[in-house]
Amino acid sequence: MNSGAQGDASRVTASVAQMQMSFDAEQDRLLFRIGSAAGAELRVWFTRRMVKLLWPNLLKILGKRIELEIPAATPEAQRAIVGMRHEAQLRSADFSQPFRSTGTQLPLGEAPMLVARVDLTLLPDLQVLLTMKSQQGASIDLNMNEAMFHGLCRLLEQTCKHADWDIELQLPSLDAHEGADGTRILN
Repeated sequence: MNSGAQGDASRVTASVAQMQMSFDAEQDRLLFRIGSAAGAELRVWFTRRMVKLLWPNLLKILGKRIELEIPAATPEAQRAIVGMRHEAQLRSADFSQPFRSTGTQLPLGEAPMLVARVDLTLLPDLQVLLTMKSQQGASIDLNMNEAMFHGLCRLLEQTCKHADWDIELQLPSLDAHEGADGTRILN
């Protein structure tokens, strides 16, 4: 875990080792807890509005990865490949492990940071840099490999269902595609 440039304590950079997401009904927000490889814990709030803004950009990053790796793939093929990779990453993920929070450092404090802005960057090594910023200027940069990025998508999908926010987050799947008129067709 590294602090930002010039020792700015309000900017934290971390490699993700573990993630947890839960719905807090009293706050009507998602609590996203990140365990870093260095043993620190970062906590952020996602509002419904932020999730609605974030989701399409997560899907764009997934598509961009495929576009860079397989430039000749059609948009339909890209969606299918995203679905296959997502399912493969989730099969190898371990969602059964409890979140480890004992003895961790809290570089941004105990209270979760309310996310006001999210930037996503696909890095040259095809890892994703997820930057979450607050209104007060605090910032968290998360370096995520493909497995962690797909895990984040899965956590958002499941937690939003539990939150009952009437938003449907769905990745492309292998058993559905869109017809010419935009309707979903199941195979």
